Amino acid sequence: MSDIIKKIFLAGLGAATLTREKAEDIIEELVKKGELSREEKPGVLNDLLKEADKRKEEARNFISEEVKKVLKTLNIATKEDLDSLEKRLKNHIKQKHGADKK
Repeated sequence: MSDIIKKIFLAGLGAATLTREKAEDIIEELVKKGELSREEKPGVLNDLLKEADKRKEEARNFISEEVKKVLKTLNIATKEDLDSLEKRLKNHIKQKHGADKK
């Protein structure tokens, strides 16, 4: 079964665009061609969708890491940087406000 899944992806079917409907269509075509039995269909469909989800997650993680690298290179503040700065500013204002009351 995994060979069929690999062939589908290697044939250029993008994991990011694979929907259940497309996967069912592809598998039905394989059944019609005799490359897959009806009994194998549910298992192959499940494996194919799992593989697609795995590849989507890998793509998301890769893109996220690359964006982080670019932002770091550009020296752009992250949300964590801004949160830290906001916390420090609030503490500074509290200290100043407390000093003014004395």
